[in-house]
Amino acid sequence: MGDKTGINWTDATWNPIVGCSIHSPGCKFCYAMREAARLERMGVDKYAGLTRIVNDKPVFNGVVRVVPKALDQPRRWQRPRRIFVNSMSDIAHPALRQGDFNAVLTAMEEAPHHVYQVLTKRPDVLLERLTALFQSDQAEPLFARIWWGVSVEDQRRADERREAGAAIAAQGFKVWVSYEPAIGPVDWDGWEFISGMVSGGESGPDARPSHRDWHRDT
Repeated sequence: MGDKTGINWTDATWNPIVGCSIHSPGCKFCYAMREAARLERMGVDKYAGLTRIVNDKPVFNGVVRVVPKALDQPRRWQRPRRIFVNSMSDIAHPALRQGDFNAVLTAMEEAPHHVYQVLTKRPDVLLERLTALFQSDQAEPLFARIWWGVSVEDQRRADERREAGAAIAAQGFKVWVSYEPAIGPVDWDGWEFISGMVSGGESGPDARPSHRDWHRDT
């Protein structure tokens, strides 16, 4: 969580949820696994017990939890910001309880001067949770403030995640795509419902190659 970030499409990061698990090939060298392990070694309690060592490298172990003391951070930031939510987790992870999901959205609703950029590799789970929230008449005030992002790394994942992304957009939310890490080309026909896209290759010591033409075609 930080008021400054090197990510060029956002202004700050906020992690009210921590922990995750490997879901698809784009997760293989996820920086968040390395960072969670590093922060645990530094004694940062909120990241304790989130990873295990596999082949000498940290891997998320599926533990996902809310960090209650982090929930009020957006209210404490007075200057409006674009906030990347859960850079160290996935808000649509199935291990996260619906009540904790709702608590994070409530925290966003209580600080409406920000724009919230949320990213998931599980838009099908996100759709279920948003539908439950929408049916309880709590979603409408959040339409303009939350930008729901679908992470896509190759054609198979684009095909698997497109329908749920379109359904979220049909509920009235702004939907965007993070084509990062791009590890294969994607045909973006059928994605006309998105409001924007960021794209980039993989980083880190084991980064897989990304072809510049894949990004030109986005």
